[in-house]
This record gives sequence, C-alpha cells and structure tokens, in this order.
Amino acid sequence: MNTTLARFVAKLFALLAVTFALWHVLASVLAAPVAVTVATVLQWWLPGLVEQAYLEGTNFVVLTSIGEVDGQMMSAALAGNQLQLSNETRLLSYSVPFYAALHFATPMENSIERFMRALLVLWLLMVLGLIALVLKDMMLTFGEVMFSRGALLPPPAAIALTYQFSVLIVPTVAPLLLWAYVARTTQLLNTLLGTATGLDQTGDTPPPANKD
Repeated sequence: MNTTLARFVAKLFALLAVTFALWHVLASVLAAPVAVTVATVLQWWLPGLVEQAYLEGTNFVVLTSIGEVDGQMMSAALAGNQLQLSNETRLLSYSVPFYAALHFATPMENSIERFMRALLVLWLLMVLGLIALVLKDMMLTFGEVMFSRGALLPPPAAIALTYQFSVLIVPTVAPLLLWAYVARTTQLLNTLLGTATGLDQTGDTPPPANKD
C-alpha cells in the first residue's frame, strides 16, 4: 500500500473513533439549528397540520392539529386529543462526524474555515432530510387527510423517494462527495487519485521499478 494512503487511512480510522464519540455526546446540540429551521418551515408551510415542533433530546417532535377517535381523523379540538410524530435526528446527523473525520485527516490550508462551510452544506441537507422524514410520517399516519388541508404538497411517490434518498444515500454519500470537492486541490487527494489510476502527480505513468 502507498505510504501516503496508509497514513491517511490510519489517521482516518483514529479520527472516526473520536468524531463519532463526540457526535454521540453532542448529537442534540448538532441537531438544534436543523430542528429550529425545520420547525419554522413546517409551521409556515403546513399551518393546517403542524401546531408545534421542537427538539426533545435527539428526537424531533411534531404536535399536529389532528386528533383521532375510533380510527377516524379529525381536528384536535373535536377529537379531544392531539397526534404526535417523532423522528430520530441521528438518522441524518451521522453525516457530520463522518465528514469531520475525512476533513481533518486531510492536510489543507484554512482547514477550520473550510470545515465550517462544509458543515453549513451538511446542515442544509439535514434540513431537507428531516422535512422528508416528517412528510413521510404524516403521509403514513394521516393518509388523504394530509392532502386535504389546503397546503401545496408533493405527490406521495415523491415524498417516499425523497425520504429514501435522504436517509439511505445522503448521510453516507454526501460527506464523501463534499470531502472530494473541498480537498480537490490538496496534495493528498492528488496523490490518492494518482495511486488509484496508476499515474504520478504529473499525470504520467510511473516507470516500472528496477528489478536489478
């Protein structure tokens, strides 16, 4: 294995242990800006469905304006109860420690500034993902009632697809793509790409080793 690659992999695994440990402890803090943003968006976008939304630990809780009596959906005022939805934000936020390990395992200039910019991108993706999670839960819980409250909503197929994309693909793929973009000018990435393609840093195929 190339020496540069070996050092990067060793540093990456060490940092993964540290960043995921910190994430486990600080997950609610990490999710707070996302929760505030999503709560604001949902209450503005879906006033007929969402009465209140807030972060409780690492769970994003939505108090709806809909209640249930004998399996029938109706307004919370008529039902005398209020349906509540809850989503675990760690389903989305583990993209941050994953990216942090990749980022800080890579030597680069202005590392902290670049990391903060990347964090903003990851937070934006988490906002979109959490909205998709809430819409999926509403669709499964309320069915047609959700689409009869006057709000402009995407079709069920789009909600399901966005949910799957946000939970299954984005948290793992987005950090890799973001790291590749942020580190695109670093010597490490050029070396790794050269190793993967069999080219040296000038773009030429390295000469075979002398066996004498």
